[in-house]
Amino acid sequence: SSACKMAINQFVPDRLFNDFFRDPFALALPGFGPQQAMPMLGACDIVETPDAHIVKADAPGLTAADVKVQVTDGNVLTITGERKREHEEKTDKMHRVERSFGKFTRSFPLPPDADAGKVAANVDHGVIVVTIPKKSTPTPRVTDVPITTKAK
Repeated sequence: SSACKMAINQFVPDRLFNDFFRDPFALALPGFGPQQAMPMLGACDIVETPDAHIVKADAPGLTAADVKVQVTDGNVLTITGERKREHEEKTDKMHRVERSFGKFTRSFPLPPDADAGKVAANVDHGVIVVTIPKKSTPTPRVTDVPITTKAK
């Protein structure tokens, strides 16, 4: 969870810095300049249950064919995909475009107890759900060792 907090804390200043150099008037005068699109992969929740870690990512309008989920090096979960631009008639007059399109990627470090070989994913009503089972903790095997008396 500290990695997630660090990424979130780092994102806001970086975004403000990048937004300023992209369009300084948009920050100073809201409503002027180009509108910034929302990220294509929306907010993510990471939940821990007794048996698994579950990542839920908002991805409105995307299907399983639009998304790819991978585990790399056994310890990084990466969600990638693409939202394609819808065909627009040349006669249509656009007044405002806020829906984003294009490629996206999000990566998350897996916790040490994650069983990377058993990760499963699905898309349900615009939400990508990735289930990362926990490794089973082996029960300690106890063996009694006989104690003998050494003869003199």
